[in-house]
Amino acid sequence: MKLSKLSTAERLFNASAAISLVMSLILWFVGFQLEAVFIGLWVPSILGWMNFLTLKEQSASARAHSKTAEV
Repeated sequence: MKLSKLSTAERLFNASAAISLVMSLILWFVGFQLEAVFIGLWVPSILGWMNFLTLKEQSASARAHSKTAEV
């Protein structure tokens, strides 16, 4: 998927995941390993929520489209 095709919400989710990853790496190399692991676990959670909301939106859009096709 091209970057220009991403919605604002997807861009925000990706940015927050990237920021979490960078912050986790910084914390790790500064010496706060436990905190780095905690922050690092946010990344898959953020991306998972992005995927969930995208699928939910696509499902709602498909249902609305199929209802208009029936009429």
